Amino acid sequence: MVEITIVRYLEKCYGKYKSVIATEVSLMASDEQLGGTISGKWAQNEELLKLVRDNTYFKNQKPDLHLNDKLSVREIIYEAKLSKDRSFSKNEMIFDRRKLKLLAHLRYSLKWLLSEIQKLRVVNNEGDLKVSRSASMTSLSSNHMDNEIPSAGGMIGENEEDEVVVFDAMTAMLPLSGETQATFDRLMDQLNRLSEYCLITLKFELRIHCMYYLDLAMREGGYCLNDDIVEPDPYIVLLNDDLVSFEECLMNALGLNESQFVFYGLPLLMTHGLVANVRYIKMLNRHGVAKMIRNINALQQNLTNIALTEETRLDHAQNYYELFYTGGDGIIRSIMDQGPTYTYEEYTAMIDYIYDVSSLEMLKASDDPSVSHTAQRTEKQYMDVQAKVKEVMGKRGGI
Repeated sequence: MVEITIVRYLEKCYGKYKSVIATEVSLMASDEQLGGTISGKWAQNEELLKLVRDNTYFKNQKPDLHLNDKLSVREIIYEAKLSKDRSFSKNEMIFDRRKLKLLAHLRYSLKWLLSEIQKLRVVNNEGDLKVSRSASMTSLSSNHMDNEIPSAGGMIGENEEDEVVVFDAMTAMLPLSGETQATFDRLMDQLNRLSEYCLITLKFELRIHCMYYLDLAMREGGYCLNDDIVEPDPYIVLLNDDLVSFEECLMNALGLNESQFVFYGLPLLMTHGLVANVRYIKMLNRHGVAKMIRNINALQQNLTNIALTEETRLDHAQNYYELFYTGGDGIIRSIMDQGPTYTYEEYTAMIDYIYDVSSLEMLKASDDPSVSHTAQRTEKQYMDVQAKVKEVMGKRGGI
């Protein structure tokens, strides 16, 4: 009877999870594989799963930020590989707050059930199961991942439109024979795996939202301006609002360690998006650099206000855009004095903007001799700087 009840509960929870990650396309498809949304698909990728499962916050271990950062860098590289240098679409993502909350409550409910069942199972030396009635009556004041549990009461849906699934505290005995123990253990593994999927899907969804808005800010934002502007790019404002909303969706459902796991590595991801994707900016001038620095400061301030993020500084990204002000010679000096802090491709991308390479051919073809001559001289300076950067980076081991 216990196994049947758990199977039914698992099926209902599994159905809830599938409904959250489903898209219109995936609902019409005959393929039974999970994952209409990008986050749902990534949650099935074993290499990516191994990286996030090694995070000390996920394991509920003492935080090892050095290890977590190394894992985050590898995660960023692998996610970029999965993204295949394309822009995401909104219909591949989860923007419905109710669905995000449902994932968080589903995680809580499954973890709570696993913890309660574990209290009822005690194995003696003969391998038989004994049951502690006092354990079954003990309230869940602590669990395997956090010291605090929200008072959601096992609920995984919280509005009238969602079907509410509740599993009350088990106060009955849980005797298992040797024949059913293996089956029961497999059910527990399935519950645990689905619980992990919920938490990891939330993490991936948050990161995908971040990539989505940063990509739009880079591809569609204007950075060749006539004057300084006082506001960050509209897509940066939307990203900041989205991060705050995401944090609110996790409240009252996830514990501190779980929430920190979801948000961990976000500053590194933002820095990567701001620097590695600079090639998507169509044109860049000094006022545009000022706007980008304003974007970075807005993101950093918002991260500081979100208590779930670790190191929030985005200095690496800001320093990169400030290279524009130093000119080509300044970039060469910085590499010679400090060594390369960016990749050769990132340096050359910034040098292209400094010398406005995209306009040189048109300017060289100008009927005005002075314009044409200036463009030719600029092109020579550009080529000299490119060659020098390559030479210096080669000597410093940057290439």
